Amino acid sequence: MKNIEAFDRKLKELTRYDPEARPFLCKGFPFGCDIFLVGINPATTTSFWDYWSPKKGCDKESWITKYIERHGKFSPTRKRIELFFEYANPLKVLETNIFPFPSARENELKATYRDTTLFDYLIETIQPKIIVAHGASTIKHLSKFYGKDLKKSVFTTVSHQGTIIDVRVENHFSYQWSFNAIKNLAVEIKNRYA
Repeated sequence: MKNIEAFDRKLKELTRYDPEARPFLCKGFPFGCDIFLVGINPATTTSFWDYWSPKKGCDKESWITKYIERHGKFSPTRKRIELFFEYANPLKVLETNIFPFPSARENELKATYRDTTLFDYLIETIQPKIIVAHGASTIKHLSKFYGKDLKKSVFTTVSHQGTIIDVRVENHFSYQWSFNAIKNLAVEIKNRYA
């Protein structure tokens, strides 16, 4: 296991100790997550820190309960994210964003919060096997980060600090995806990697 206390300190530092920042969501500890599901930034201020502990990891189930309590139901994007987690099982998924700071819409995120340092740190530290990125801004960042032109709906193999990662970029997980398409994507990934 990685030095979780050092990891916890780094998370807090890279999120500027902002109580509304959400570095990631997963079940338990992030280490060993096979897949990173990557968006641009969180749309909700549901606290991450209330459900994160260096001793227990991320309590995603309790976070979901609080999310439903606050919002009444899943947003279209959240519903598809949760379906992806379900269908990708037993592969371990970590949901994260290019920017960890929340805003209802991407264009409402202040320039000072458009910092990718945390995302880059998570990639380097956790070293996923697969990245599934959704949304135009996310694709743009990853194309620049890896120095490759990433094409939608195909796997592109990249190397980062000696680690090989397959990247798959797609349209945003909002209304552009049917539930069946989410299932097919997860099954395709499982068939390829599980």
